[in-house]
Order: sequence, then C-alpha cells, then structure tokens
Amino acid sequence: EIFSINIFGNEEVSSSLIYSGNSVIVPTKSGKLHQYSVDDSMYYVKTLTSSSNSPVVKASFNNLASYYTLATDTKFFENGNEIFSTAKIKDIVLSQSPTGAFISAVLTNDNKIYFINSLIRKLDEVSFVLHDSISSLSLGDLKNDGENYIVFSRDKNLEAISMTGASADNFPFADP
Repeated sequence: EIFSINIFGNEEVSSSLIYSGNSVIVPTKSGKLHQYSVDDSMYYVKTLTSSSNSPVVKASFNNLASYYTLATDTKFFENGNEIFSTAKIKDIVLSQSPTGAFISAVLTNDNKIYFINSLIRKLDEVSFVLHDSISSLSLGDLKNDGENYIVFSRDKNLEAISMTGASADNFPFADP
C-alpha cells in the first residue's frame, strides 16, 4: 500500500523516516518528531518534542515511542532533554538491555563513540585513532548473553566492541 499525508504543521522533513511496527516517526527541521500510526490508513498520533529548534539529523525510539533519542548536528537529546553537546554527530543507535535500560551509542565525526545508559545516566566515551572514519554503527546482543555490543566497519575489518571499548570475542573480523 502507498500512503500520502500532510505533515503535521506543514513542517519540512529533515532526515529519513523511522519505521517500527505500525508506527512512523517523521523528523523535522524545527527539532520535532511527529509520530504517525499505520493501519489501514495513516494518522497523526503525537509530537515528540525537545528543547532544540535545530533540524533533527538522526533519531531512534522504542516501538511504543515512550522512549526516544534524537540528534541535531551537535546535540544529543533523550526524551526531549539535552544530554550533551559535542563535535558533529554522524549516527545514533538504540538498544535495550535485559534490565530494561535503554542503551544509546552516539558516533561523532572525530570517531568518538559515546554510550548513554538511560537508568544510571552514565556517559562513557570510547575514541578510535583510524585512517578511515567510521560512517555508521549497529548495536545489539551478539552472543545472546544480555550484553550489547557496537558493530562497525573499519578499513577492511568488521569490529565489535563492548560498552567499555573492549573487542568482542573473535573480533575484529577480516574478510579473507
């Protein structure tokens, strides 16, 4: 099916739409995230706001949109509240731990990865000295042990690191 809607408030879309289950989140240039539900038709549900009025460049949310993160060029927000500002943000990813904590990873242009745990509000930083820059991140439980790992490509290797920056077992992986 193809749906066509008017964006709430006639705002401009700032980055790719985010799909999860029957929800669609629309990031806008005014710093808002508009949530829509998709069933037999598509309808507006609510606006997720932040204290930013800068364009949203990346966003992530859980399947109920009860927890969300967003990034502008230089600021990271959790449920609308600014957590920190840094060099240009390239990517953000979100996962949930077995304890219920949401774990965010924020990648900056200078190859720093910041980890944020929603329950303890801890901000950790891991830096990499690389010839090539990291372009994007993935986040997940690689070993089904409840621990989240960051996965990214570096040169011709596939890297996986823990939330403390230690390499996961059998990583880096080099394609022969």
